[in-house]
Amino acid sequence: MEHIKQLQAYIANPNEEYNKFAVGICCELMDSNLFSDAEQPLQVFWFAITTFQNNWREPLTGLSLFIKQMDELQLNEQQKLFISQWLCKALKANAYSDRHIFDNLLQFLESYCKKLKASAQPVDAAQTISIRAKIKELVNNSVESILEDTDRISSEDNLKILTRFASLVVEKEIPTYKNPTPATANQSLP
Repeated sequence: MEHIKQLQAYIANPNEEYNKFAVGICCELMDSNLFSDAEQPLQVFWFAITTFQNNWREPLTGLSLFIKQMDELQLNEQQKLFISQWLCKALKANAYSDRHIFDNLLQFLESYCKKLKASAQPVDAAQTISIRAKIKELVNNSVESILEDTDRISSEDNLKILTRFASLVVEKEIPTYKNPTPATANQSLP
């Protein structure tokens, strides 16, 4: 019962437009287990609306603060997407009389949602391996032609092409670097 009272507080806002979206968020949360605390998305939603209003002249600043808040709360991609999509709905629905000032922000927010949707899609490891193998085979079968082509273009373009091919074929590994100690930092190369 206490839980319902806490949620009710978010719907008792003098801004009726905000209340509609808060009710929508609550209803959608009832059908999912996306958040362990149903109050959290409402808090973030309210934070975002307030932040966007305070930073309407600097939409990227408002968006950056919103994303930072979600990162600090350690929200996963699906949770971030849920809140971001509700914010897009609110801005699109002309929830605020001066909506036009949020047009740029809405474009950035929609772009952020696309990025979140893409990162939330599961990656099929078998398909990735298969694609890498096919690209590797194509490159191996075309080595002579590739060498002829690389003779005709600049070294800088050769490097760009090689880097792009390598990123597709070679599995990504994170290099580890050792911090130089004072004794080895001043040594010259042989």
